[in-house]
Amino acid sequence: MSDLEARSDQRQTPVAGSRLLLVRSLLFSVCLDGCGATLQRGWTRLFGTEDWYVFVRHLVPPSQPVKLPIDTNGISVRHMSAGDIDQVARLLPFDLDRRPLRERRQRLRARLADAIVATRANRIVGAAWYMNTVNAQQPWYRAVEPHLIHPARFTANIFAVAGEKGAAWAIAKLANDQLAAAGVRSVVGLIRSTNKPSMLVSRLLGGKIVARQRVRYRFGFRTIVVDPVTDEQAFAK
Repeated sequence: MSDLEARSDQRQTPVAGSRLLLVRSLLFSVCLDGCGATLQRGWTRLFGTEDWYVFVRHLVPPSQPVKLPIDTNGISVRHMSAGDIDQVARLLPFDLDRRPLRERRQRLRARLADAIVATRANRIVGAAWYMNTVNAQQPWYRAVEPHLIHPARFTANIFAVAGEKGAAWAIAKLANDQLAAAGVRSVVGLIRSTNKPSMLVSRLLGGKIVARQRVRYRFGFRTIVVDPVTDEQAFAK
């Protein structure tokens, strides 16, 4: 490993978004999760720290073409349509996307090409969508690049409604198969260090922790520190 790869990647930038966007985001948080959770989030954005693990999964093209919709264990996975956007935007947990509804809808419209949803009894119980590229503009890129097989994509969001057993696995597995069939060879994803179920699903699909990203907030600025992970077993528990 070179000095460039081994050295922490540290960047300090203003917290993204205008003041108006921040106010709208906080109001949306109150509507979704109440005042207590919103105050805790506000404190984190002022003085707190967030801890993430960066996973890389290498994809293998499936033996047969992926033709959605596919039914598995009571869950149907299909392509996301424009008619799904509003419901998915409302279901997405605030901690996965802090933007208000209008911005959520805009971002989903821009990513419909690879987006999928999972349904049970015609109810959306989860979804996944991706960014087009993995590139040097992303703060974790230098730590991740040695592990990539190109072309690569970044997991913009993947979630399952709480209590919907099997939904997370079905979404992740079929989303990976769909990308692999389209020629993608690596997927990068960020998972909070406290999100053990998502880390388990990623590992079961062949994901490997290659970096740790810490985001520190101080008085309206954030510092992102990324360190390569050389011993994934230290994070196995």
